[in-house]
Amino acid sequence: MFRVDESDPASPTLFEIHKNQSGKGIPKFLPDRRREPNVKNLVETGRGYESFTPEKIKSRLVTEGYLKDECYICGIHERRMTDYKSPLLLNFKDGNKSNYLLDNLEMLCYNCYFLYVADPLTPNQVRHIEDNQTVKELPHTWDLDKEALDNMKALGILS
Repeated sequence: MFRVDESDPASPTLFEIHKNQSGKGIPKFLPDRRREPNVKNLVETGRGYESFTPEKIKSRLVTEGYLKDECYICGIHERRMTDYKSPLLLNFKDGNKSNYLLDNLEMLCYNCYFLYVADPLTPNQVRHIEDNQTVKELPHTWDLDKEALDNMKALGILS
């Protein structure tokens, strides 16, 4: 509607001047959450993983039967009862997390991953877990009646 020269009906519109015919700066592939990875191409060529999350690729590798849904070292194949997830991690044998060739992939449980591959905790996390600092005790602002004290003594909570 808006033209460069309002008096000239043949002048180009502002839309025509500013439209991006070449598509420069516009990504050619927008991630589609419904799109599934081509697992056959992935395990044969090692390409095509860039557009998908490792969790989605791991799920497809197990679903299509390329990897067993069990630990390749200890053989654990149990699932959590609440959401039916397996406690398994996708391990790259050569350490290259972009090498999705089938002979480089294996599933490991958290225990085997910790024992044979890597330490999942940083030294800072270990220090905080193992520090023996006493927890501050806050004064309580409530009083127990005689019956509650007797019940706690009977349970062995108080002496």
